[in-house]
Amino acid sequence: MSLHVGNFRTIANFPLTCKLFTRSFGAGTTVGAKKKRSTKKKKVVEIRNNEVDEEINSLVDAHPFCLPKEQVLLPTSPITIPHNRIESGNERFYVIQDAKETFSFPGVTHVLSATMPRSFIFAMKNWQKNMTKEHGEEGFREMQNQIRTRGHDFHMAVGDYLIKKESEEKVEDHSISRETEEMIQGKERDSQVLFQNRLLDILKALSQRLKGLFISNVTTNDKVLKSVQHDKSDDKQVKQDPEIIDVKRVKLEPESLVIDKSFSQDVKQEPQIVNYLLKRLPKAEGFAQSVEHVVNDISEVYAVESTVSHLSLGYVGTLDLVAKYKGEVCLIDWKTSYKPRPKLKDIHDYPLQAVAYAGAINNDKNYSFNVSKAIVVVVYISGAPADVHVFDHQQCMVYWRKWLERLDQYQKMFAHDLRDVVGE
Repeated sequence: MSLHVGNFRTIANFPLTCKLFTRSFGAGTTVGAKKKRSTKKKKVVEIRNNEVDEEINSLVDAHPFCLPKEQVLLPTSPITIPHNRIESGNERFYVIQDAKETFSFPGVTHVLSATMPRSFIFAMKNWQKNMTKEHGEEGFREMQNQIRTRGHDFHMAVGDYLIKKESEEKVEDHSISRETEEMIQGKERDSQVLFQNRLLDILKALSQRLKGLFISNVTTNDKVLKSVQHDKSDDKQVKQDPEIIDVKRVKLEPESLVIDKSFSQDVKQEPQIVNYLLKRLPKAEGFAQSVEHVVNDISEVYAVESTVSHLSLGYVGTLDLVAKYKGEVCLIDWKTSYKPRPKLKDIHDYPLQAVAYAGAINNDKNYSFNVSKAIVVVVYISGAPADVHVFDHQQCMVYWRKWLERLDQYQKMFAHDLRDVVGE
């Protein structure tokens, strides 16, 4: 059976004919079907989101951000709990020894990187691609190693400086305690006695030269003569004789009581943060200048580069610093950057990381205090003043919920119990 050319053309153009027919007669039906499918898909997504919200709500209720502790005590010296960390590629796990068992938990940074939104992943891959083109694979790899090394060295240097500063302040406070107070009180007493003696000498001289003058009720604390009685007949003599002093016109001004505190200058002055970091970080001079104004507001260090764990949720991390910032106890997380990050959108998952550490502190028995405020400090290699992002208690509660959502996502992605016993 032969196939005619006309039939072949008709058969070949059959899909196009069907499309034209659909557009002419069945277009309304096709668009309506698409709308139904889109509406149905939206409902499914909405139902799923509601289910996730309920799960996270129950998770937040079961694991609050701040768990009340039996006795809140601020440590007298900084806490530094070493970590037992296992790194394999991009994965980072911590080995935690409990009273009965040993567990392996994922690190906070590992959880965040594993659950990173697609938009972040796309942006990061695009950045890596551009950097590779500009510096080559080997150059880009070397640049990443330098960034990590400088960041790690900066963390350690700032932590060491704050510990040193804390210890020197305690030594200084102790040296100027009782002995200093006694010296100051002794100098004050000597000045008061000197003033009283001078006042009495003046009064004696006046009483000898002024006949008929009776001085009574002299109070040195008031710095003036309260009452002076004399004969009115002597007024003329006082005016006529210039050598006779008019007691009414005498003003007894005490000598200013200047206390010599030069002995306190012998106390050893604390090192400047810039000079200290320049010695520790000769190739990162900008970091030292950038962080100076922040360090000046930090006092009473409670924890430095210390491991913190949340056993019930199953995650671990290494915090940078817990100290008082402008008088309030805060968790402080250092970040180094080559480009400005002044806005909240510029720091991506940094708030989640800081709040995850703060929440772990509030549930870790190794820390006898709670933290209700988190701070992310972005320090710049250029030397520009560091940007300080402060998150109060209410903001921490919002980010705590977001962190639990990412942690729940991580646990479902890997579909295994994060509290697997090591060795089993």
